[in-house]
Amino acid sequence: MARRSSNSINGNLEIQRRKAVRVTASVALFFSGLFAVSAEASTLKPSAPKAVQAIGGDGLATVTWSKPATGGKIAQYLITSHPSDKTCHTPQTVCVITGLTNGTTYSFTLTATNETGTGPASRSSNKVTPKSLPESTSVAEINNPSFDEPDAVVSNGVDLWVANDAGGLSGNGSVSEINIATGEVTEINDPSFDNPAALALSGDAVWVANGHGGFSGTGSVSEIDIATGAVTQINDPSFDYPDGVTVDGGFAWVANAGDGNTELGSVSKIDVVTDAVTKITDPSIDDPSSITSNGDYVWLANQFGSSEGWGSGSVSRIDIMTGAVTKIVASSIHNPTGIATNGTKVWVTSDEEGLAIPGSNSQTLPVLSVIDTSGDAVSKVNGPLANSGVATTFDGSNAWIDNYSYVYEWSPSSGKYLQVDTTDLDEPWGIAADGTNVWVANYTGGTSGNGFITQIAETSRA
Repeated sequence: MARRSSNSINGNLEIQRRKAVRVTASVALFFSGLFAVSAEASTLKPSAPKAVQAIGGDGLATVTWSKPATGGKIAQYLITSHPSDKTCHTPQTVCVITGLTNGTTYSFTLTATNETGTGPASRSSNKVTPKSLPESTSVAEINNPSFDEPDAVVSNGVDLWVANDAGGLSGNGSVSEINIATGEVTEINDPSFDNPAALALSGDAVWVANGHGGFSGTGSVSEIDIATGAVTQINDPSFDYPDGVTVDGGFAWVANAGDGNTELGSVSKIDVVTDAVTKITDPSIDDPSSITSNGDYVWLANQFGSSEGWGSGSVSRIDIMTGAVTKIVASSIHNPTGIATNGTKVWVTSDEEGLAIPGSNSQTLPVLSVIDTSGDAVSKVNGPLANSGVATTFDGSNAWIDNYSYVYEWSPSSGKYLQVDTTDLDEPWGIAADGTNVWVANYTGGTSGNGFITQIAETSRA
């Protein structure tokens, strides 16, 4: 689908999507009119992956990158550490390399492989030094006039992006970008922003799910180029009050909540190169409130159950390769609102479990459900009220949970919760972790009264 002109922060930048180029050759050789030889059309080997970035953790590093400019569909990437030659194989554009030595400085290169072969190595990433995490937690509050009812955050370890549900030049919302090292805040305004509800990162872009607006009036998706700040609006009839977005497998996946009447919910799959959109529907997809992915599957938290009504809910699992949808139900998954994964486990927060709080006839006891991705077995974790968003720590060992009032860290290994002891919270709405910090979007409060960001050093261990 043709790219539309992009808007930027100053209104005069344009961005043109680079297309993957397939080069074919057909050569006919004739000798004395007796025979002809034709070379079979083939795809060139991929060029080198771009924009390789690394973030250090405790004995590991997370490496992200952008797809090669040429080479068509990539079957596999091979990431190698320098020194030590630790490797990671994946078809995605992110990988965690473990087994690194704390205190040693590493850089990373990678190659891409398609059906024809393996292309050249990328340039080296930035250098990172893994280190062990101290047993302490520090909290800071970030205020800025651009924050206006912030309800979602995402970070790549270098910058933090905040979705403001209101405000901006249009009054319908904006995105604030924070340089983590300097604290400098830049407000990004664009007419496409309309009640932005969720954010996601790819190697070179931030994806914004707008709950309203667009050509249809029922939402759109905005793509922010990280390098230039240019914004491109993507419109499609499938967008129906988008409430979540994740990026995986070369696609941006958008959870459409639907209108609750004629439309019960769906998923829009956007090709990150062409912006072509495919709509995915299934009886299990009903008012999805959040979405996540782990390289093989996309996971949806459905607040409703189309035949059971309010308060039932389920989790839908979409196979990235085949598009097959599987419904996962459990007694602990009722009206789920948050979902996140570390690859092997999926954490689901639920508003209701159907189990009354002791001494109360009117309230129910929210819980955290854990899905084992190897067999879809669901286990229930009792603890503090866990009825809001969920994010995993950098190494995937712990889950961070906000419940509109407090933030908790839950350790699967110890089975314990640790409440973040801070007053720097006010209706925490969105939460994200990047390996160094946990970021919380507070919908109200702060110096302006319109919301602020809480920065929690990700050094605590429950």
